[in-house]
Amino acid sequence: MSVDITIPYWLVAIVIIAIIVFLVYKANREQSDAAFKKRLNGYDDELRNLQTDAKKPDEKLVAQGGWYCKKCHRTNASYVGTCACGLTKTEALDAAFVSENVKTV
Repeated sequence: MSVDITIPYWLVAIVIIAIIVFLVYKANREQSDAAFKKRLNGYDDELRNLQTDAKKPDEKLVAQGGWYCKKCHRTNASYVGTCACGLTKTEALDAAFVSENVKTV
């Protein structure tokens, strides 16, 4: 007694197409992951540059009477009495506060 098992050609074609799609997807995923990591590293460099630039006081604003917050490194206009981080203008200009509460970067 022999059993004749026949597999339809369309099923074989679907399996082959599924394997090809999976391999192409995997290759594209690896390439896109590498590109994403490269882009992310570029953004990290840009962010570091922005953070470094943000720590420098805006000389134009300071020349107009503004003040530099030693806690969060923002430059505030002269009419601003309290920085967004909560530090007051008098505290920012007080040398004792700066030496006690601000860590050097």
